[in-house]
Amino acid sequence: MAVFHLSHHRLAIASVACALLFSAPAAAQHFGGRWDTNQGVLRIDQDGYHVRGDYDFKGGRIVGEVEGNTLSGLWAQNYSDRRCSEERLGSYFWGRYRLHLTDDEQDFHGHWTYCDEGPRSGGDWTGRRLHREPWEHHRDHW
Repeated sequence: MAVFHLSHHRLAIASVACALLFSAPAAAQHFGGRWDTNQGVLRIDQDGYHVRGDYDFKGGRIVGEVEGNTLSGLWAQNYSDRRCSEERLGSYFWGRYRLHLTDDEQDFHGHWTYCDEGPRSGGDWTGRRLHREPWEHHRDHW
């Protein structure tokens, strides 16, 4: 009888392991739409986990990926207070950002950096949702 319990136990462990291995990742929260931010109006188009967008301040643009309630990626502008040593997104004026969406998906808070510098080399980035619809009609903007 002990052999049966051991085999049954191994089967249960294997079943749980398979379920964890093949389970779908947590759904990405929705950042798509228009936002009123401290960097100007931000327009985001989200396709699954991938994001691209633009914002009013200095011809800004972003690309990134969503994981859970966090959007992170690169921003670039036509000019900035700091010039990076290499070009990204067609500009020498760029950095990284990390934004956290609230549970009701109406606000975000986070920070941005210059180039590849430390997590707080730039400043805070906050926003309040204006519209949820995607901004696909703006894709030719940049």
